[in-house]
Amino acid sequence: MIEDIWTVMWKEWHEYAAGGGSGRGRGLIGVLIIIGIVSILLPFQLVRQGNSWVDSPLPVLIDGVYLPFTILLNVIADSFAGERERHTLETLLASRLSERAILFGKVGAATAYGLVLALIAAALQLVVANLAGGFGFYPAGTIIAIVVLGLLFSLLAASAGCLISLRAPTTRQAQQILGIGFMVLIFVPIILIQLLPASAQAQILTWLNTTAPGTIFALLVAGLVLLDAILLAIARLRFQRAQLIGS
Repeated sequence: MIEDIWTVMWKEWHEYAAGGGSGRGRGLIGVLIIIGIVSILLPFQLVRQGNSWVDSPLPVLIDGVYLPFTILLNVIADSFAGERERHTLETLLASRLSERAILFGKVGAATAYGLVLALIAAALQLVVANLAGGFGFYPAGTIIAIVVLGLLFSLLAASAGCLISLRAPTTRQAQQILGIGFMVLIFVPIILIQLLPASAQAQILTWLNTTAPGTIFALLVAGLVLLDAILLAIARLRFQRAQLIGS
């Protein structure tokens, strides 16, 4: 099955590079613009203001969390809905490839795509920061956080995106649902914290200040691994070849 997964991944990467698919060409241009903004303007301005880019939490938040979702929004929404719109889904499902190979190939291709572009953005930010006068290199902890969170958040976006794209009638609808889901993921926790009593907020702040960063990072990673596994398992259960062919 590994060879079949690689076959699907190569197919997806070829379409990414060619800008094929519904909205993928426009999505690639948009991604490059976003990467240019966060990788050139932000580190340049931060360093010019006398702050350190490499010691800032921004690289982790941008490259490990924000970019994977932004990069994969159009790509993964097109994974099945786009194939359905182009009338190529039936051909793919009628091939000898197993359901798991198709699903895992698409998820794996999107995950790798998001992670690689996030790492490229992190490297570009480092170059810009050094050219702007903020000489230095990322600490080991920052590098680990970017790689691990970039991988897990890319997998989260890819798994959730495939799950939505499986049933979405159009790529645009899948993009809208993913966009709303991304906003909910970001803002709902903030709103819920604001609604907590002041004493509870103080306890959370105290816990964050007194707990070792490594412990917080490990808990976050564990939660993401669990969530990724659940979403991927649900997508696998919902991927029914007979239903998709007739959809």
